[in-house]
Amino acid sequence: MIGSLKAAFVDRQERVRAEYFAALASTLAIPFVYLITRRISRFDSAGLVAALLASFTPGLIQSAHFGTTESLLSLFFLASLYGAMRLSDVLSGTDSPSLAPARAVSGIAIVVVSVGLALGSKFTGLLFLSAPFVSLVLSWTKTLLTKMSLGQKIRRS
Repeated sequence: MIGSLKAAFVDRQERVRAEYFAALASTLAIPFVYLITRRISRFDSAGLVAALLASFTPGLIQSAHFGTTESLLSLFFLASLYGAMRLSDVLSGTDSPSLAPARAVSGIAIVVVSVGLALGSKFTGLLFLSAPFVSLVLSWTKTLLTKMSLGQKIRRS
């Protein structure tokens, strides 16, 4: 009897701990929704509306309640996407030249840390490398097309 009560108490503590971290990850995902939407739309109000809608999204609330790893994966994917967008701005030349090195390093760091943590929580986090890869390909393509349209010589590395 005492053993079963102790097991139930330990299971409850582990469940509460898992729910806490899942709720924290779901909450931390909301600022990334704001940052990504603001960067895409260039309007602060669009970012605020998206963050408000994300805060009431059933998926984030449900995964936070059940303590699953999907809320962690959502946070890590959004962080990876934001880092890839920062890196893309630097590579496409739309960022200020004085801040470019620092933003490139921070973009790479965000991507590396978020993909690493996603892999640590679930193996499907490997798919999160697709966002930075697509971002790099699109920024290189944009730079190449811009140089071609301006008639500049393309340097081969």
